[in-house]
Amino acid sequence: MNSKSQHQIRLLIIGIVVVIAIIVVIASISKNKSNVVSEGEQPKNTEINFKQTTDETKVNISEELSKDKEVGDVIIKQSKIVYSNGKTLLTSTVINNGIAKDNLRFKVKFIANDGSIITESIGFIGQIKANETKTISSSITLDTSNSKNIVYELIP
Repeated sequence: MNSKSQHQIRLLIIGIVVVIAIIVVIASISKNKSNVVSEGEQPKNTEINFKQTTDETKVNISEELSKDKEVGDVIIKQSKIVYSNGKTLLTSTVINNGIAKDNLRFKVKFIANDGSIITESIGFIGQIKANETKTISSSITLDTSNSKNIVYELIP
């Protein structure tokens, strides 16, 4: 065999090895994708938790969502999710059964049917007196209308 054909065989072998390496890297990246839901992507919920109106508004009807939630000495009730015009609006009634608070904040987790977190946001109540009731609302640009539930955590 002459040196030109040996050189061509070596290049062919190197090319095959490079192609195999690229395929292995792509396959491992695809296999190791995380289960985190990215912006604009929805988890695969099989249960529908909303009703859609004729104007394309989605109103969440999940019984879990509307149940009272106790977070420390605060009760959050009558939570509602409505998605319209590219925004989700979350409204809730907050009752402070404890002492007055100056900077009441919550981490709000929107939960899918499978228990995964669709997204998180911050709910800011601010100042609330002892035994005071406030209605709060916040909006995000992600469609969370199919949330099964919401979990609230106090932010110190």
